[in-house]
Amino acid sequence: MCELKDLWETEHGSLMWGMFVPGKSDHDRCHVRQISTQCILEGRRIPETWPQSHQIGPDGVEIDNT
Repeated sequence: MCELKDLWETEHGSLMWGMFVPGKSDHDRCHVRQISTQCILEGRRIPETWPQSHQIGPDGVEIDNT
């Protein structure tokens, strides 16, 4: 298995645009990760995208991670 390194994470969607509505909107987060060059050069299969996950934050708002 190839090791992933988290590079950065950002909010997008209604929160980023200042249109967040409590009780109706969720948090949308985009995670950018890096995979080692060694994994690529060894010819390992590397998924183009990682599964999306959903969770509920401490404030009760749904968080979508992509």
